[in-house]
Amino acid sequence: MFFVYTVVIQWEKEVAVATKGEATRQKILEVAERTFARQGYAGARLDDISGALGLTRQSLLFYFKDKGGLYQAVLENLFDKHQSALTQRARNEFASLEGYIDYQIENTLESYLIHPEFPMMMLRFIQGEGPRAEEVHPAAMIAVNIWDQILQEGGASGQTRKVPLENLVAVVGGTLSYYLLMPQAAQAGHTLMKYDPRAPANVRKIRRNLQLAVRGMLGLTVEVVNQEMSLEK
Repeated sequence: MFFVYTVVIQWEKEVAVATKGEATRQKILEVAERTFARQGYAGARLDDISGALGLTRQSLLFYFKDKGGLYQAVLENLFDKHQSALTQRARNEFASLEGYIDYQIENTLESYLIHPEFPMMMLRFIQGEGPRAEEVHPAAMIAVNIWDQILQEGGASGQTRKVPLENLVAVVGGTLSYYLLMPQAAQAGHTLMKYDPRAPANVRKIRRNLQLAVRGMLGLTVEVVNQEMSLEK
């Protein structure tokens, strides 16, 4: 009986240590994500990341072997969350292709809003910042694959125009990146960009503008609504 009790106590300790270790790892990823997004790979310092968490540099390196490893872990973590958001519902759950398109527009916007550093990290990823992984994370192409499937179905059935995939992806990603990243230009004194992209009224307008761009490009019906489309400062 004493042996069993000892084993249980030891198991509980190991679980507690593992849980604490994973929580610390996630906190490191959160701080590193903000640091890499705002300062870039070259500008980010491990000492700053560890210091913001009250850790030593050595403690941080216990979880990630080096700066490059941490950067790759941040990207993988972001890609995993983005993939999870975009694949919550499958195409066969929607009665129409248009319904699925509107869902993906909404879902993509929500994913960008929930993870505020994602647009900048994606921009840095596309520009080739930081060390490159031997294999591209599957989730890095999830949005491209989804829009490709939409174009394939829409083109084959005649429901949408046949437009180049790269053009559609550029419209979706470019529109969202513009609206979510441009407020940072206010730091340089551009008063035009002083708005909160996450304010409810602005989220509605960003969603509407993205719908107009995507549905218009695909040749789908666009409901004309007489409302102010500029974002509120």
